[in-house]
Amino acid sequence: MNDKDSFLTARKITREEGIFIGGSGGSAVWGALQVAKNLDADKTIVVIIPEGGQRNLGKIYNDEWMKENRFLEPPIKITAGDILRKKSRSMPKLIWMTPSTGRGPPNGKRPGRPDH
Repeated sequence: MNDKDSFLTARKITREEGIFIGGSGGSAVWGALQVAKNLDADKTIVVIIPEGGQRNLGKIYNDEWMKENRFLEPPIKITAGDILRKKSRSMPKLIWMTPSTGRGPPNGKRPGRPDH
Protein backbone atom coordinates (compact mmCIF):
# COMPACT_ATOMS: atom_id res chain seq x y z
CA MET A 1 0.00 0.00 0.00
CA ASN A 2 1.14 3.54 -0.68
CA ASP A 3 -0.16 7.08 -0.16
CA LYS A 4 -1.96 7.04 -3.50
CA ASP A 5 -3.92 3.89 -2.51
CA SER A 6 -4.80 5.45 0.85
CA PHE A 7 -5.86 8.83 -0.51
CA LEU A 8 -7.88 7.47 -3.44
CA THR A 9 -9.62 4.97 -1.15
CA ALA A 10 -10.49 7.75 1.32
CA ARG A 11 -11.96 9.87 -1.48
CA LYS A 12 -13.91 6.89 -2.83
CA ILE A 13 -15.39 6.03 0.59
CA THR A 14 -16.37 9.67 1.11
CA ARG A 15 -17.90 9.94 -2.37
CA GLU A 16 -19.66 6.56 -2.51
CA GLU A 17 -20.51 5.82 1.13
CA GLY A 18 -20.82 9.32 2.57
CA ILE A 19 -18.29 8.59 5.31
CA PHE A 20 -15.83 11.51 5.53
CA ILE A 21 -12.48 9.88 6.32
CA GLY A 22 -8.83 10.91 6.15
CA GLY A 23 -5.76 9.26 4.72
CA SER A 24 -5.31 6.88 7.66
CA GLY A 25 -8.91 5.82 7.29
CA GLY A 26 -8.27 5.24 3.59
CA SER A 27 -5.33 3.01 4.55
CA ALA A 28 -7.49 1.03 6.98
CA VAL A 29 -10.26 0.51 4.42
CA TRP A 30 -7.80 -0.33 1.63
CA GLY A 31 -6.20 -2.98 3.85
CA ALA A 32 -9.59 -4.41 4.78
CA LEU A 33 -10.55 -4.62 1.10
CA GLN A 34 -7.37 -6.58 0.38
CA VAL A 35 -8.14 -9.03 3.22
CA ALA A 36 -11.75 -9.33 2.03
CA LYS A 37 -10.60 -10.62 -1.36
CA ASN A 38 -9.52 -13.86 0.32
CA LEU A 39 -12.58 -14.37 2.53
CA ASP A 40 -15.87 -16.12 1.92
CA ALA A 41 -18.83 -13.87 1.14
CA ASP A 42 -20.51 -14.74 4.47
CA LYS A 43 -17.62 -13.32 6.53
CA THR A 44 -17.74 -9.90 8.22
CA ILE A 45 -14.88 -7.45 8.50
CA VAL A 46 -14.85 -4.60 11.01
CA VAL A 47 -12.69 -1.59 10.20
CA ILE A 48 -11.89 1.08 12.75
CA ILE A 49 -11.54 4.44 11.03
CA PRO A 50 -8.86 6.33 12.99
CA GLU A 51 -9.75 9.85 11.82
CA GLY A 52 -12.20 12.02 9.96
CA GLY A 53 -11.35 13.96 6.84
CA GLN A 54 -11.54 17.50 8.27
CA ARG A 55 -7.75 17.94 8.46
CA ASN A 56 -7.36 16.76 4.88
CA LEU A 57 -9.49 19.32 3.05
CA GLY A 58 -6.43 21.18 1.74
CA LYS A 59 -4.71 18.01 0.59
CA ILE A 60 -6.46 14.75 -0.27
CA TYR A 61 -9.81 16.47 -0.87
CA ASN A 62 -8.18 19.19 -2.98
CA ASP A 63 -8.02 18.08 -6.63
CA GLU A 64 -5.23 20.53 -7.47
CA TRP A 65 -3.03 19.28 -4.62
CA MET A 66 -3.73 15.69 -5.64
CA LYS A 67 -2.76 16.44 -9.26
CA GLU A 68 0.37 18.40 -8.27
CA ASN A 69 1.50 15.43 -6.19
CA ARG A 70 0.59 12.92 -8.92
CA PHE A 71 -2.12 11.18 -6.95
CA LEU A 72 -4.76 12.11 -9.55
CA GLU A 73 -4.24 11.87 -13.27
CA PRO A 74 -5.14 15.03 -15.16
CA PRO A 75 -8.23 14.51 -17.31
CA ILE A 76 -7.53 13.92 -20.96
CA LYS A 77 -9.19 16.69 -22.92
CA ILE A 78 -9.59 15.46 -26.46
CA THR A 79 -12.47 15.76 -28.88
CA ALA A 80 -13.60 13.65 -31.82
CA GLY A 81 -12.44 16.52 -34.04
CA ASP A 82 -8.92 16.27 -32.57
CA ILE A 83 -8.82 12.57 -33.43
CA LEU A 84 -10.12 13.09 -36.95
CA ARG A 85 -7.62 15.90 -37.64
CA LYS A 86 -4.76 13.69 -36.46
CA LYS A 87 -5.95 10.71 -38.48
CA SER A 88 -6.44 12.69 -41.69
CA ARG A 89 -2.71 13.50 -41.74
CA SER A 90 -1.44 10.03 -40.99
CA MET A 91 -3.98 7.59 -42.42
CA PRO A 92 -3.40 5.88 -45.78
CA LYS A 93 -6.01 5.96 -48.51
CA LEU A 94 -9.00 3.73 -47.93
CA ILE A 95 -8.26 0.05 -48.53
CA TRP A 96 -10.94 -2.62 -48.40
CA MET A 97 -11.15 -6.34 -48.95
CA THR A 98 -13.67 -8.49 -50.77
CA PRO A 99 -14.02 -12.26 -50.34
CA SER A 100 -13.45 -13.06 -54.03
CA THR A 101 -10.65 -10.75 -55.04
CA GLY A 102 -8.85 -9.89 -51.89
CA ARG A 103 -8.05 -6.19 -52.14
CA GLY A 104 -10.74 -3.86 -53.51
CA PRO A 105 -13.23 -4.62 -56.28
CA PRO A 106 -11.96 -6.30 -59.46
CA ASN A 107 -12.56 -3.21 -61.66
CA GLY A 108 -10.88 -0.88 -59.19
CA LYS A 109 -14.09 1.12 -58.71
CA ARG A 110 -15.92 1.53 -55.46
CA PRO A 111 -19.14 -0.49 -55.21
CA GLY A 112 -22.36 1.49 -55.62
CA ARG A 113 -20.79 4.35 -57.57
CA PRO A 114 -21.95 5.16 -61.09
CA ASP A 115 -19.51 4.83 -63.99
CA HIS A 116 -18.69 8.27 -65.37
